[in-house]
Amino acid sequence: MLGRILGVALITALLLGMGLTLLETMYSSAPDSGVVGDGRWYLVSYLAPASSVDEVLERISISTILIPTRTTRGILESATPTALADYSRTNVQVLGVDEPDVVKTDGRFLYMAGWSGFGGSYIFIYSLGEEPGHVSTIKLVNESVSEIILAGEKLIAISHLWIPLDKLEMEMRILFYGYTSVRIFDVSNPWEPRELINMTFYGDYIDARLYMDRLYIFTYIFNPVKTVAEDILERGRVYLNTWGEMVHPGLWGVHVYSLDEMELVEKHVEAGPGTVYMTYDSIYLVTTIYQRSVITPLVRGDAEIRFRPDMPRTEIVKIRIMDSGVEPVGSVILEGRVGDRLRVDEYRGYLRVAVHLPVGIGWSEWETAIYVLDSDSLRPVGYIGGLGRGEMLYGVRFLGRYAYLVTFRVIDPFYVVDLGIPTNPAVLGVLKIPGFSTLLQPLWNGLVLGIGYNATEEGRVTGLKASIYDVTNPLIPRELVAIPLDADWTEALFNINALTLDPRRGIAIVPMKEYLGRSYEVAALVIDTGSPRIETISYRVECGHACIYSLHWVRSVYAGQYLYLIGMDRIGVFTYPGLDEVGIFEISGK
Repeated sequence: MLGRILGVALITALLLGMGLTLLETMYSSAPDSGVVGDGRWYLVSYLAPASSVDEVLERISISTILIPTRTTRGILESATPTALADYSRTNVQVLGVDEPDVVKTDGRFLYMAGWSGFGGSYIFIYSLGEEPGHVSTIKLVNESVSEIILAGEKLIAISHLWIPLDKLEMEMRILFYGYTSVRIFDVSNPWEPRELINMTFYGDYIDARLYMDRLYIFTYIFNPVKTVAEDILERGRVYLNTWGEMVHPGLWGVHVYSLDEMELVEKHVEAGPGTVYMTYDSIYLVTTIYQRSVITPLVRGDAEIRFRPDMPRTEIVKIRIMDSGVEPVGSVILEGRVGDRLRVDEYRGYLRVAVHLPVGIGWSEWETAIYVLDSDSLRPVGYIGGLGRGEMLYGVRFLGRYAYLVTFRVIDPFYVVDLGIPTNPAVLGVLKIPGFSTLLQPLWNGLVLGIGYNATEEGRVTGLKASIYDVTNPLIPRELVAIPLDADWTEALFNINALTLDPRRGIAIVPMKEYLGRSYEVAALVIDTGSPRIETISYRVECGHACIYSLHWVRSVYAGQYLYLIGMDRIGVFTYPGLDEVGIFEISGK
């Protein structure tokens, strides 16, 4: 028996070694280009460490002004949530890879990020129960907390850091560098949080992930000056794209911190800012390159002969996750615009990418397409185009072998695309209904939740709605129910973290808000697929003056027998799953 185990281990090690050698060989070759599908051009290249500061600075162009946005591992068989302990977790793209949010819970306490002003911001800790009680407050001076992550008894705060100008060099004073602050607190005793680590990184905060006790922080540095580039090279390697025709506006920072070993590894990668998709063994940095405006990276040589001047392009940089940290390996440029991280997905060795691209002379003629790439080499192996011609692409979600897409101009086509044969994607079913979904969330038992807008038969948008799609039979998708949302806003239109899912009970919760001048209403749509039951809970907050709309995010969490509906300054407590109101409590403790 021992011999068999050792033999399997030896063979596995040899295969892994051969795989790494093969992968390194792929990316050590010259840039490769080709055509896929209906004439779509692509280019694959590899990344190599920079040899000097001057080499880094030559690749960065200040003439490009791009704003970073966050569009805000096991086997990736499904994004459908699974039943866990009896308290809610943040809804994430990849099961097991945690994502930051403004509210976290461990089933005993609530941790809430709150912005106060230019003097600093706060993290509130409240005990749970019938009457939530203030436990403690963490004040972050000169920082605007963006999001938090809970890792066992460690609370991680990620903030934008304000550094007084007199502490900056003159060259930095002109360029207004962004800085990202990461603080880690011991909250084993929530009444007395204790700071363990305080780290500061160059660049604007883009996103973060937590996996296997490793914290991944992603930042972006616009046009680093020489002193910054020198400091970055001292901290770790800078990887440049070997395709010399592209000039980017800055560098991605990938900062990996081990919570167990308390060690930091940093790598920087040349690319444009964008969004992050992370699996159990890979990180993909996704950038849209627009060619018709001031935000265009400079392109030299004959690239425009191959890429149409009016064609938006997407660059995807792959970074391999390793025991020693991360290793950037290669990139691919595809025709079309991605934008949203939910439009990128990895499944059984293939990377699927949904893009929106123009097909006519002007930008008014668009269609949707899906590329299927070999996730090792990043070379396209499959393509399907012509979806939703003349319509905009809104909601995209991948689930196993299927992709669900929503396009819209007048009527919402809901597509089911089969990607089970990577070289031959095919449309299985199409559903046409009024309105459209901007976010799709797989649930359970063949159901998909859509959050978006209702519309008339003529395409006039009339308000928010939630849809429940039945995709049990992918050839005949159905809209089981369309639910008008009595609210004027929900973050669930674009942010999966805003949804609360309870797979154990078959309940999905959509927090919402509506502004009423000097008051606002916090609400949640509760969809119980097991009963079935659809119910709305809410409470109103009087501002006493014109409400500051932009500061009121809404989240919901459940723990034990209570559901907590949280605005930035109130906690509504309801029985769960009964949904009877228990009380409304003000968040205080600054």
